[in-house]
Amino acid sequence: MNRRSASFLALSLFCAAMIAPAQTWTQNDPTHRPEPMYSKSQKKKNMRFRAVHGIVKDERDNPVKGALVNLKNLKTKQTLTFITKQDGRYNFDGLSREEDYELNATFHAKQTPVKKISQFDPQMDSMRILSFAEPEAPTTASAKPGK
Repeated sequence: MNRRSASFLALSLFCAAMIAPAQTWTQNDPTHRPEPMYSKSQKKKNMRFRAVHGIVKDERDNPVKGALVNLKNLKTKQTLTFITKQDGRYNFDGLSREEDYELNATFHAKQTPVKKISQFDPQMDSMRILSFAEPEAPTTASAKPGK
C-alpha cells in the first residue's frame, strides 16, 4: 500500500470515528425534540372537529347493550344514532366545533335525561355517561327549625 492510500484510509477511519459518537450523542440528547406528528395545516384541520364518547348505564350502574344513543345537531336538526355494544359504549366522531348538540339514550321505552354539548365547550374529546337511574334531587339549604 502506498503512502497516499494509507493517509486516505487513516483520514477515513478518523472521520468515521468522529461521526459515530456525534450521531449517538444527538439520539440520546434530552433536549432533542422529535418531529411533530401533524403538520400545522393538519393540526388546524383537526381543531375544527370534536368527538363525544361514553357509556350508557342502567338503574344498577351496569352497562346497557342495545341502547339507542341519539345525538341531535341543534342547528341542522339532524340526528345521528349509535347502538351500544356489549360494554354499553358509544362513540361519535367528526362533530363540528361550531354547533350545539343534544345527547340522550333510549332503551325499552325509557329515556335518559338530555345532555347538552355546547360549541363553547373547549374539549376536543368529551365523555358523557348516560344513565337510566333517577337523578338525585338537588340538596338545598334546610330551613331553620321553628320554635
